[in-house]
Amino acid sequence: MGVSYARIPRRLLMFASAMLLAALGLILQRSSEEARRFLPSTDTSIPNANHVWWVSDLFKCGGGTVICSLGLDYRRAKGNWTALCRMDSNNDGVTNGQHLGDPCCRWQPSLDVFSLRGDREYRRWRLSHPSEDGSKALRIRLKEPQLQDRPENCSGPYDEARYRKDFMSFYFHNAATQEDGPRNLEQLVKLGGVVAMLSIIAYWAIREDLLADVFPWASSSKPLPFRLRVAICFASFLYMDMTSGIIHLVLDYAPFHLPGIGMLARGFQYHHYDPTAIIRISWFAYVSHIHLLCPVIQVAVVFSGASRAQRLFWLCSGVWAHLFQTAHRWAHMPPEWLPFVVRFMQGHGLLLSHERHMSHHEDLDHQFTILSGHTDAIMDGASRLVPPVRYDIWFLIGVLWFLLPIFADVLLHQPGAGRVSPAFAPHEKV
Repeated sequence: MGVSYARIPRRLLMFASAMLLAALGLILQRSSEEARRFLPSTDTSIPNANHVWWVSDLFKCGGGTVICSLGLDYRRAKGNWTALCRMDSNNDGVTNGQHLGDPCCRWQPSLDVFSLRGDREYRRWRLSHPSEDGSKALRIRLKEPQLQDRPENCSGPYDEARYRKDFMSFYFHNAATQEDGPRNLEQLVKLGGVVAMLSIIAYWAIREDLLADVFPWASSSKPLPFRLRVAICFASFLYMDMTSGIIHLVLDYAPFHLPGIGMLARGFQYHHYDPTAIIRISWFAYVSHIHLLCPVIQVAVVFSGASRAQRLFWLCSGVWAHLFQTAHRWAHMPPEWLPFVVRFMQGHGLLLSHERHMSHHEDLDHQFTILSGHTDAIMDGASRLVPPVRYDIWFLIGVLWFLLPIFADVLLHQPGAGRVSPAFAPHEKV
């Protein structure tokens, strides 16, 4: 017998349609912005155009309404980066190339993974704005060593030992400093997400036999088959590894003015400027970012009439989501700070390792996953087809990826799908 799509809950269809319309609206909004550009996209015109974290278009200033001095110089140079690189657009004594990580003016467009031996720009970290007010840029230069991170000379190949020393200094900069986490409306929303998450888990445990599926010895109900529970747990691990990468990619490139995700994008992009900020605040202040997404998952679960299998899947996914935030923090802590068990799991591919995540901070266009990194093989291949700068298309991919297990569960526990396992029946005892 075929599957009856008419039996999919109407509320779920409306919810999914709203999410897909939002994703398509984001694609239209970005396309409209591209059509209104006065100058070519900086994505293919200058190096690291998307990696100066506080600005989405280096050619525009004044809230995106005025062409910056860098844009004017781009016109004078007729789009030639080598000429533009040697200019000093804000008259602060620092060339545009030094600001954007290419002090030797070697950059050229490429989709290849960043490599120092690729002989392009020298770095993709500690960048600054070539059109920022000269006095402010001077203060930044005096305060931080970012513009000193450059080769001793540009006459030959880059010195890899010097580069590695500079990068490690950046990656662990201020790691031992402690800071207070934010105390604002965002924290209240996160707290609400925690309460909602714990409430629905308690309901599932008491009324929907989740307790039997997690701790069979603590319940009189019959649990799901052991192999099925293991398969769900393993599948959710890979699912959340991939999910962490999609979320990471979207928020690394989304502009700040977008409602909702713009607020989150600001924090993600600042992280590339100050990597150890996430370990200088408390564990909860950082990990609780994922609680902002809890209501969306809970609505989807309710609207889909989730089966026992789906409820167990999302419980495991919640555990892995907290773990990928924690694994990300561990990847920014000096290795000697970490317990042996964490270093063991990193070294055996169970958790994100320092080496894998460092390569992301060097490249910024690849290796986005932050749980184990195994699904980077898929993410990196896909990002060659859909570049990370197309955050709008990746947001649509993320919506489809989020809906996948929900609709799969709905279709599996339909009577029209053939013989249905009790595990996929939404309100039946096993």
